[in-house]
Amino acid sequence: MDCQGVAAQRRGGPAARVSARMSLSASAKRVFERLGVSATYKRTTKGAYDPVSGSYGPGETTTHAIKVAPPSAYELDYIDGTLIQRGDAQVEIAADSLPFAPALSSSDTADALVIAGTEYQLIHVEPRYARDAVAVYTVQVRG
Repeated sequence: MDCQGVAAQRRGGPAARVSARMSLSASAKRVFERLGVSATYKRTTKGAYDPVSGSYGPGETTTHAIKVAPPSAYELDYIDGTLIQRGDAQVEIAADSLPFAPALSSSDTADALVIAGTEYQLIHVEPRYARDAVAVYTVQVRG
């Protein structure tokens, strides 16, 4: 870093903000790698549409081995039977753990998280920011 960058960092300028954001995201990843549980993030994309058969061809599934914060069950006060159901849990994923943002299933993709042999559907994804960049994703999962 040059002298201007060091001076800006001391003043809390752009270099300090970038450094703080990067260190929070990287710190979350380091903590999860050290204390988290192993998980596999699966993303399945739909195959190409065949107009002759009227169906879609086989899709492609990519997997990413990551570490996540251990799933935590919702407290009974939060379970409403609709948005949050009995058995739902929250999982924290460091933003640096994946080359993309976790996403809910759509017409083109289906994302899932496998922890300890149980496959969980992603119900809700909440990004947690460190300044203007995502540091951690809080994911509601249902298995």
